[in-house]
Amino acid sequence: MRDVLLALAATAAMELAVLVGLPALLMWIVNRFLGRKPAIAIGFIAAAFVLYLIIDTYWACKAPPIFLPSPDGESEAATFPCDAPAGAFIYFFIWIIGPIAVALLLALTLFHYLKLRRYQ
Repeated sequence: MRDVLLALAATAAMELAVLVGLPALLMWIVNRFLGRKPAIAIGFIAAAFVLYLIIDTYWACKAPPIFLPSPDGESEAATFPCDAPAGAFIYFFIWIIGPIAVALLLALTLFHYLKLRRYQ
């Protein structure tokens, strides 16, 4: 159990670093050179992209199973999407990491917006 939790924590750290860290860095660079309005647009685009990833992954996991016939022809085996051991990581992204990433991106975008309003 400890190994599974450690793997989930490492996955969460990597996914949040990519899904939030890279857009935050891009927002900071754009804010520095082009202004706050393009940075706010990038924040909304990044949040919409992560939301799209969540919805697309959810619908992919709801796909019907694939039935594979056995070599003897008497029975079939069903392969369900997102049902392997990696399915735990996929559902972890759909229900926990994805919404946290969207919330952090929107909070970062709100931070840039409030800085914009303060200086106008």
